[in-house]
Amino acid sequence: MISLSPPANAGKAPSRGRGLRAVRARRAGARASTQQARRLRESERVEERARLVSTGAELDAALALAQDHLVIVEIFNDEVCEAGEAAYAAEPGVTGWADNREAHEAMLEPCRRLASTISRVARDAKECEFVLLDAGASAEAAQIAEQLGARVMPTVQFWKAGELLYQVNGATGAGQSVAEGAMYFGGAMADGQNVAELVDEISDEKELDAWVAQCSMPGEGPGGVKLNMPCEKQIGVLTVMGSKSKECMHAFPAVVALAKNSRGAVRWARCVADKDDATRRVAQRVGVSSAPQFVFFLEGQEVGRYAGADRVALMSAVIDVQRRHGIMLPSPSPRSQMSIAEASRIAREKRESDARRGVRPSGW
Repeated sequence: MISLSPPANAGKAPSRGRGLRAVRARRAGARASTQQARRLRESERVEERARLVSTGAELDAALALAQDHLVIVEIFNDEVCEAGEAAYAAEPGVTGWADNREAHEAMLEPCRRLASTISRVARDAKECEFVLLDAGASAEAAQIAEQLGARVMPTVQFWKAGELLYQVNGATGAGQSVAEGAMYFGGAMADGQNVAELVDEISDEKELDAWVAQCSMPGEGPGGVKLNMPCEKQIGVLTVMGSKSKECMHAFPAVVALAKNSRGAVRWARCVADKDDATRRVAQRVGVSSAPQFVFFLEGQEVGRYAGADRVALMSAVIDVQRRHGIMLPSPSPRSQMSIAEASRIAREKRESDARRGVRPSGW
């Protein structure tokens, strides 16, 4: 633990390293109680919904009780966070940390961020189940982790109907993957929303035909612009994806965001092509053999497609289709343009105000 009392050589000019450590220590002291309280609340939130397992039978029971719901399994060890233990081998002060213990705490921070993300997902994803396995709790728990292929701590796995869909090894990037996986595999969004509210799920050719023929309800685009395009001018985007594709999972949040901001002008649907024979026939019918791929429809006919997972390129492809067919979306009203003289006056007043308040110079 770092002492927050004044150093013995107070009054002398501290070295750069000692000054940095002192600032870190003061900030740590100020934040400690708040962080501990937040982490306690997050931990309690997860524990309220999660099943803590320590035997193979308990794990099997937890997966069975979830039925068709997505199950997010976190396999962890409180003493390990990727290469966290290596921090003890570092020389004190080399990286600016006060001691090896402080360096070790910093190495564990990615796992704490992962726990925070899981807590947020647990709050929002009402249709997802959570299972926690502490691999360091017992020899049996460690053996289960080994059987599950969890050789890096933490490991996060996504299960559904008894099948392992996806796995993330280590804390780096795991938080993002948990949020993406909850959305892609479980349909969970923030504030309890479900992906199905924005993106239709296509399970067979009959559903495809019905979706192609339907019309989107009015919506609201960026800047609060009202979108209510006539049915004959609405673009339909069929997203063909794979059930275990990392690229598809990473791309899907962009699809949902685009669907949210284009309702009333663009209709979105997803077909998981390798789910079963019916979805494979849908992919074959639209001529898709790789994922992710996006097929654009207008008045029941294919008018373009895009293969890839780039959000900007996807939206550009949609806009290109709209332009080629003379479809113009309403735009938000432009802001009135200020004169350079007026802008210069405001910038000068901002600098003078900052100087009077002792604020460090900024881009003004």
